[in-house]
Amino acid sequence: NQSLSYSGEDEIRQMLDSVDHLTTNLEVLANQADTIAAGDFSRTVDLLSEKDRLGMSLNNMSAILLKNQTSMQQQNWVRDGLANLSHALAGGLDTQHLMEQAISEVGRYLDAGKGVLYVYDENSQSLRLLASYMYDNRDQLANEIKLGEGAVGQTALEKKSIFLTHHEQQQKAL
Repeated sequence: NQSLSYSGEDEIRQMLDSVDHLTTNLEVLANQADTIAAGDFSRTVDLLSEKDRLGMSLNNMSAILLKNQTSMQQQNWVRDGLANLSHALAGGLDTQHLMEQAISEVGRYLDAGKGVLYVYDENSQSLRLLASYMYDNRDQLANEIKLGEGAVGQTALEKKSIFLTHHEQQQKAL
């Protein structure tokens, strides 16, 4: 990297300033390419103009690679979780122990504070408690919940997940 000394304030100075600016920007773009090659897709470069195709291409490439990396991590997390669950459930366990092992494994893998496993009973049209995870006093849990009753019953009724952030009163039902 060599610097030219020129003290004039004419067209040559403008050309030298432009070349210096271009060299600096190419260095930034080369650094971004190196960053991408190293596996860091989180950074972007400032575009020189609306027509900076190289800068736009590098930013677009980073965004696509980051999206793909995130997707792969999520797929790996699900695959690993399923493999752990399959391993934990292998063996000749009776239904009750199988359900207890399942909710325990899922609870640990999800870092869940607590968890319950209910099954739908068509005869009573209600949910029946099969197993729980991290409950000190299982007697506080409802052994049977009607559809639409509390967060658990509402989740079953709607057949959609409900994410609870505050669950002081719901803790007994979950």
